[in-house]
Amino acid sequence: MVADLDRELRGAANHALVSEVLDGGEVAIALQPVIDLETGCRLGVEALARFPARFGTPETLFPMATQVGLGIELEQLAATRALSLASGLTVGEFLSINLSPWSIAAWPALVDRCGPVAEDRLVIEITEHQIIDRYDGLVEALAPLRERGTRVAIDNVGAGYASLHHVLQLQPTQIKIDRKLVDSVAVDRARRSVIRGFVGLGAEIGALVVAEGVERESDLEALLELGVRAGQGYLLGRPSLEHPEPLPASVPR
Repeated sequence: MVADLDRELRGAANHALVSEVLDGGEVAIALQPVIDLETGCRLGVEALARFPARFGTPETLFPMATQVGLGIELEQLAATRALSLASGLTVGEFLSINLSPWSIAAWPALVDRCGPVAEDRLVIEITEHQIIDRYDGLVEALAPLRERGTRVAIDNVGAGYASLHHVLQLQPTQIKIDRKLVDSVAVDRARRSVIRGFVGLGAEIGALVVAEGVERESDLEALLELGVRAGQGYLLGRPSLEHPEPLPASVPR
């Protein structure tokens, strides 16, 4: 009885916290560059939600929002803010936005609400941590978006079994290799073998392979040797709030 009451009180407090974020529109967007590892040029940016410290981190706030039934609303708030930045990108760059499978259906309305956004420059990142019960429904929801030019990425590939299943079922245009596989790839034969397999898979389905969490020069060189074309991480560029500073023609390596 006491435990049930405690859960109810915590749930109510969490609901009030998330509602405060939604009511105040208190989200900022940090943009992290995705870099062509061969040329050093910026291919696009990933939009990362940031909240005032009193609300916690994105890693805690998004799951909390889902638990209290406000997950889609919070994702839509972050996505709308990110879409408003699309016009500030350099011609040819893409804007990548993280969405859970259950938010995909709302995507066209979000894009339409944000005005003229070139949809062939947008990428939906689907995290591998989300459970997908019916792929056919998600494939159906993605079909009209793909027809309008929106690209699809699978995030955190290699972090768990589900990621490979996502890739096989959804045929993404980007495969984003989890940072835990990228870290120390220069000195780990097993990691190199797994990443080499993802590079081959990407070539088979026509997907850009992106290495996440690139933080060492040695790992960068190893990724290039393995045929990974693109990457992001502190070595290549830290997330910057709102519009990123213009980059030179290439990023020094």
